Amino acid sequence: MGWYLDPKCRLQRCEPLDYCGDGALNGPEKCDPNDLSSGQYCLANCQLGPYPGDNVCTAIDLGTVPPHEDCDAVCGDGRVTPPETCEPGLDPNMPCDGPGGIAPCGIGNPSCGDGFLNQAGEQCDDGNMNAGDGCSPGCMLEAGCNDGVKAPTEECDDAIDPLCKGCQLPRRVFVTSDQYTPGVHFSSITEAENFCKTLGTGKLGSTSNTWMVWMSESASATAPVNRVPRSNTKFGGKYLLLGAGDVVVAEGWAGLTSGMLVNPINRTETGAVVMNGLRAWTNTTAQGTSAGANDCVKWTDQDAPLGVHGDVASKTSTWSEVFPPSLLCAVSNRFYCIEVSRCGDGSVQGDEECDDGNDVETDACLGTCRNAKCGDGFVRQGVEECDDGNASSLDACSPTCKLTGCGDGFIQDGEECDDGNQSNTDGCLNTCKKATCGDGVVWAKWEYCDDGNDVETDACRNDCTSAGCGDGVVWAGMEDCDDGNDVDTDACRNKCIAATCGDKVVWAGMEDCDDGNDNDNDACTNQCKNG
Repeated sequence: MGWYLDPKCRLQRCEPLDYCGDGALNGPEKCDPNDLSSGQYCLANCQLGPYPGDNVCTAIDLGTVPPHEDCDAVCGDGRVTPPETCEPGLDPNMPCDGPGGIAPCGIGNPSCGDGFLNQAGEQCDDGNMNAGDGCSPGCMLEAGCNDGVKAPTEECDDAIDPLCKGCQLPRRVFVTSDQYTPGVHFSSITEAENFCKTLGTGKLGSTSNTWMVWMSESASATAPVNRVPRSNTKFGGKYLLLGAGDVVVAEGWAGLTSGMLVNPINRTETGAVVMNGLRAWTNTTAQGTSAGANDCVKWTDQDAPLGVHGDVASKTSTWSEVFPPSLLCAVSNRFYCIEVSRCGDGSVQGDEECDDGNDVETDACLGTCRNAKCGDGFVRQGVEECDDGNASSLDACSPTCKLTGCGDGFIQDGEECDDGNQSNTDGCLNTCKKATCGDGVVWAKWEYCDDGNDVETDACRNDCTSAGCGDGVVWAGMEDCDDGNDVDTDACRNKCIAATCGDKVVWAGMEDCDDGNDNDNDACTNQCKNG
């Protein structure tokens, strides 16, 4: 945000989007699509898209003869240029076709994002996976205004409709055919505006059927710049004379309030050119602000001394304010009527989804009177963590408008998996590592235990099965032995205790008998020998 070279910005700071499309370079703009000197490579957001000489090879560059130098490293153009090491068909002794030979043109596995137009179907490749820079993450040229396709978010497309500008339909202006005396025919701005609405509504060429009278009282709040629904201050389309085809009065709101018109507002609601009575009540500067106290006592008194008017035949600043004021309030003059958008007046009308009467872009209703949603490019306060306006899962903001990271459901660099849940016992840990034996977390339905160590003689085996008698591993502190078999007459009993004389089981090869008692005078001595 900064102070730009625009009359409005002499009094307030300006947002970059306020002036994108006004035909002039302001602040951080790299170009302006309505500035002829910007050429055909200017995007709708006033940033440069791919253009010859930017070292980004697009299908357009490749189609030139010879291919533009931006395409110096394009596989298949018949030229071996770094980082290529070969070209198909140039050397019969050096295969350069991939299978059976070397990788295509010797530059490894071609892929979208490698900076080279080397895959079938790629329209561009700028070497990154960013959206909004003219080349999409899928290596397709990004659509925009003037691309010949009317997108759902566009009112029109410049390449289709000659009256369209910045993908916005034109708005109409006229001067009333009748003339009015303050305090006689009208006594307020509201009453004057009602004449505009009555005369303008339903006229051919009008798109919104909503009209504002170009008039102020002494109070600044009554001026057009402060009465107009806020979205209108960002309008960048054409203001055309009502009933006069394509006669341009101004380019956008910025042009209407610049102090200089392209053509005078000299046609009535019927399209007739005004030949006499070339005056309109305004008390308004050419910048749309109040001209001061000469408002015929708030337009109520025909006996008041003076009222500020505009010259209907003028396209300089006097179209709105003839200075010094010289007209008596007892005379009759016309009104200027300006078509405006309903959006921003606080009342939901027509095709509006919402209208909260403000131009705050971080609440539930955008300044365009569309409901806020993930992907609109504006971070909704308290609801979204981010919103970069694209559907890429590879950048810092996910398609669900959450800051990317472990747990967002999208696999990023450094992650082995990401299932987007908080369960630590499934196949993907909460650290976004794949579950495996030895990670210290019991993998449900797959592991009996997991103590995260490599000690084989504790309660959890190294294969994440629970230690038990008969598994062939001596469980420290719990088993005397474990030979992993079911032979009960060897050195290790089936209960994993060491065989011994007196346990009532004859230890094969070591005992003659074992009667389990301590009577040394019976058939089996206490040394387990036959008596």
